[in-house]
Amino acid sequence: RRRYALAVFYYATLPPPELSTDDFLGEQEESAPSTPVFGDWTNQYLFLSKFHECSWFEPFLREGVNPENVTDMSELFMYEGVKCLDEEGDELVTEKGGKSVHTLELRFTIPNEMFGSIPSEITSLLELRILSIENQNLGNRLPSTIGDLSNLVSLSLYNNEFVGTIPQAIQTLSSLLFLNLGKNLFEGNLESDKLSWEGL
Repeated sequence: RRRYALAVFYYATLPPPELSTDDFLGEQEESAPSTPVFGDWTNQYLFLSKFHECSWFEPFLREGVNPENVTDMSELFMYEGVKCLDEEGDELVTEKGGKSVHTLELRFTIPNEMFGSIPSEITSLLELRILSIENQNLGNRLPSTIGDLSNLVSLSLYNNEFVGTIPQAIQTLSSLLFLNLGKNLFEGNLESDKLSWEGL
């Protein structure tokens, strides 16, 4: 289920297809159809590889952080892609050895040539705790089933091209503590004294 939902997410956010360069070389028969060629993310983060989906990520050094002042490695590195944690909060890259995924995080904050929209399949990831997709080119409407992500603590879709009314189901997310929907094309407002609303 998890791997399938992430695979659907990947295909739903690929850059739009372009015509194959072969269609512009030499003479083409009038009846010959154009060949759509899909682009790819700038960095695939091992998506759809043979490796376990919990290894579909890449760490990056945080800018402006002095390693000499770091007491926890999480302060020094950030990651993009999928991050899985077990019940004790330890990072998993596989589910062998009796370990299972308790918490899931999905982060894409570095521009990565992501287009399309967020598919409804992503809301089947009930263990999803952090969903952060920023500085991309995602658009269309948010899935109406986003309220199914009952364990979501942080949702940031900053600087995309989402449109339409903000799903009121977001207000039913009892675990949600942080929300940033700024720099999109949403309509309407949400009201809450519980959440930290940014960019609305």
